[in-house]
Amino acid sequence: MAGGTGLLLTIIAVDVVVGPLLTFLIFDIRKPRHYLVFDIAVIGLVQATALAYGMYSVFLARPVAMVYEGDRFRVISAADVLREELPKAPEGLRALSLTGPRLMAVRKSRSLEELTNSLDRALIDGVDSSQRPSYWTIYGDGERKSAVDNALPLTKLTTHYAGQAETINAAVRDLGLEPMTVRYLPVRAKNDSVALIDTAGNPIHFLPYDPFVVQ
Repeated sequence: MAGGTGLLLTIIAVDVVVGPLLTFLIFDIRKPRHYLVFDIAVIGLVQATALAYGMYSVFLARPVAMVYEGDRFRVISAADVLREELPKAPEGLRALSLTGPRLMAVRKSRSLEELTNSLDRALIDGVDSSQRPSYWTIYGDGERKSAVDNALPLTKLTTHYAGQAETINAAVRDLGLEPMTVRYLPVRAKNDSVALIDTAGNPIHFLPYDPFVVQ
């Protein structure tokens, strides 16, 4: 959902091409040996630097949280997180995940002042509450009940994507569920999708369909 795999493959492809391409452009057998050695060393350094920068970019792009926002989930990457607020997150949510997005929720503002600050950060700085660890909270019983209550019937999705209805229903049946009993919530990410929700409010499967065009 976060597009990290595509970024990684692009970086590897570019790095594989850069070395041979630079070698082809500057290699000249008529050059003295020490110049050739220097050229090859520079090319190796450029490749290593490009790969290191690329891997760092992938590290920052990794999804670290899937945050329940009341009517949807939002996938947050490491680069999205307002890191100076990490010490204000609930214990257990202060370290960014290295193994995939951690399921959590965003709490409501506790005061008018906090609400004003939240709106200012969103409107002026473009920083949503889901990106702010001080607003994170565990995905507990209340949040799960809210997710079940706010989830949409799968028929709403299959009606819009009528040409893919059989594919969607087959994916649901593969999970041992009946389409008529399944509900879903939108997932906002680099590649938007839908999360199928079980009766306990757990996201159990994701489908690659844009839920925000569904009327």
